[in-house]
Amino acid sequence: MRSICLALGTLLLPALAVTAHADPITFTETLTGSTLFGPSAGVTQLITITGTGNTNNVVFSGAADEFTLLLSSATVQLGSGPTEAFTNPVEVFEADGFIAGFEQLSPVNVNIAAVDGFDDPFTNYALNSSISVTDGTQVPASSTVFNTTGGSFNFFTFSDTATFSSTVSQAPVPEPSSFALLATGVLGMAGAAKRKFFNV
Repeated sequence: MRSICLALGTLLLPALAVTAHADPITFTETLTGSTLFGPSAGVTQLITITGTGNTNNVVFSGAADEFTLLLSSATVQLGSGPTEAFTNPVEVFEADGFIAGFEQLSPVNVNIAAVDGFDDPFTNYALNSSISVTDGTQVPASSTVFNTTGGSFNFFTFSDTATFSSTVSQAPVPEPSSFALLATGVLGMAGAAKRKFFNV
């Protein structure tokens, strides 16, 4: 009986893995501007904010008409300088089809940088597909400080437009030969269990 349960478990695990399949997604926002801190303070340069997450973790709030996704990692890069990680939790958001971007969740919930457009460029976008939008820019006041592994970061100046994009990476799918090998193994185990059961 134990062999039969083991065989069934072996068969069910891959099926559950396929059911729980989710795709990694990478979000990127680029704009030009300057910051108050760091060795290049006050120098206008490219600012790149990047975050990674999983499409299974998107949350929708009907009251706010907003999609959010807590990121597993989020970074910022100033010009060609080193890529630094945000040290506080960061999520990506999309609201009302009008705006999408990054926001820090603690110590206070505040927008880091976002792209907006009065033509609602994010209509029907739910943070689970690839997109690229260049439109208006929203960042907080320069007094808002974001902590990173490279020190404090905040905006001093920023461009009128920015680009928000996302790219979905397909999670690896088992090859047919892997399924065939698995099925052969399960059938062999089932046969062995059957012989043992009837020989008792």
